[in-house]
Amino acid sequence: MDFTKLAYVDLETTGGHPGIDRITEVAIVRTEQGELVESWSSLVRPGVPIPKRIQKLTGIDDEMVADAPSL
Repeated sequence: MDFTKLAYVDLETTGGHPGIDRITEVAIVRTEQGELVESWSSLVRPGVPIPKRIQKLTGIDDEMVADAPSL
């Protein structure tokens, strides 16, 4: 298997319960031979309030995602 080209995906969410919590941010970084080639990220409007503990952890609050696209 050739691992010289990889993409890493990171999600931030409103919590850890898959049936209740929603995505608030998506980020992707692409590497080739261990070097960063491209990156992309977007806030996502989750459609539910972001709990204060998650806001503190991620730095993402309801105001930041108010105008973001939904998933």
